[in-house]
Amino acid sequence: MQVPLPRTAGSWLTYGLCGSVCVTGIIDQAFGGLGLFLLLGVPLVALTFLFQLVNLRSRWRDSRRRSVLPLLACVLVLPGIWVLGPRLLVARFYWNRDRYEALANAIQSGRHPELLDTDEHDLGLWVKAMRAGSLDDEQMRPRRSFSAPIDQPPRPDYLRVDAVHFLTVTHGFAGHAGFMRVFDTEAAQRLDRGHGADGWSFSRKLNAQWYLVGD
Repeated sequence: MQVPLPRTAGSWLTYGLCGSVCVTGIIDQAFGGLGLFLLLGVPLVALTFLFQLVNLRSRWRDSRRRSVLPLLACVLVLPGIWVLGPRLLVARFYWNRDRYEALANAIQSGRHPELLDTDEHDLGLWVKAMRAGSLDDEQMRPRRSFSAPIDQPPRPDYLRVDAVHFLTVTHGFAGHAGFMRVFDTEAAQRLDRGHGADGWSFSRKLNAQWYLVGD
């Protein structure tokens, strides 16, 4: 039996909504800036799921197993964001790997300030060096706000740079993410354990020197 047009249209509206919210969430995970749309979209998906669930019995008589597909689309939105979003963030790193590497090396050697130039803003929101001794006194410092680099008294220039990290995505209170280039063995060992460093609470290895970090 052919599915009535109104129900078919309702299913396609559900697919369109779920697809839009999922794509928005994936992009927000990798680039940020779309959190407001998610705050509106996710509740709409939840309401759509309830609507489809209430109408499942009547739809089952006409379309049988196909009537479950709109419900499945709603259920898969958040897992899709959580699975594909971080992968797009990692892809962002590899797309710009040479630029990240060159900038991190320049900051480590003192040839570049801890400030992104205008043509480097696509790499992140800010960049900061982790100096020698940061791991030793990390437990003594208050937790860092990632809205901007924290203002601290300048340390002596002769202190070596153990790592350089980029804040690439901020979700406000929902968390932050970035990339860290490590030059020090002790810092690398800490990050290998997934503990993060210099304000980050999570780390995952991307390659021999680079880590995905977050909180």
